[in-house]
Amino acid sequence: MRAGIPDFLPRPGRPNATGVDTAELAATVDNYDAIHDASLFNVSVEMREAVSRVRPQDGQRLLDAGCGMGLLFDHVPAGCHSVALDVSHVALDKTRARHPHVRTVQGMGEALPFPEGSFDLVFSMGSLEHFISPEKGLEEFSRVLVPGGRAVLLLPKKAFLLRNAIHYYIYPNFHPVQFVRRALLRLRRFGGMHVQIRDRHFTRPELVAFLRASPLAVEEVLDVPGTVPSALAYVYLAVLRKAGG
Repeated sequence: MRAGIPDFLPRPGRPNATGVDTAELAATVDNYDAIHDASLFNVSVEMREAVSRVRPQDGQRLLDAGCGMGLLFDHVPAGCHSVALDVSHVALDKTRARHPHVRTVQGMGEALPFPEGSFDLVFSMGSLEHFISPEKGLEEFSRVLVPGGRAVLLLPKKAFLLRNAIHYYIYPNFHPVQFVRRALLRLRRFGGMHVQIRDRHFTRPELVAFLRASPLAVEEVLDVPGTVPSALAYVYLAVLRKAGG
């Protein structure tokens, strides 16, 4: 336990059944602590659209795998049994402050510390593409879902740079200081500065092939327009279902 949050991350000296390089993981954690400490991201519009596709109900068990600062839970009924998981302790602190009713857990999406069939819904809002193994992440989502449960994903298009050039300028929460911080974050690759260590972008055919290789059935893949025309959407929204139920 760290400040009341269970810590399941593989670390040097701990048993590690994931095969993950703990040095790379430690660098990833440091990176995301810095990112979330700067409060750089706001994709609330896209999250609202994602939640609307599956309409969580009171009493359902819900996991946000890679929760960031907990923005998803702004759109989820408080009556859900919600769990937020992230590698970043800073992100979890912010999630807990924003939504005290949400259970927070530090861990990896590729090695979820939950039994099979623990959740009715699993969300991954712009996080799966940063996993060390996105394929393993999808396997874990399937494992912890009940039969008939659904996974809801936001994943970036390869036109991501177009989003940076256009979307931020017309985003309703646009603020010049935050824009500069976001731009610097994208550019910081030298001198010990912070960047995304792993990052995967998709064309639609690539995304469909990636999802179909998982244990989950693909229900739909669509553009999420958010605050721009659909043709300029920078993320795909995918809904997948576990067999049975």
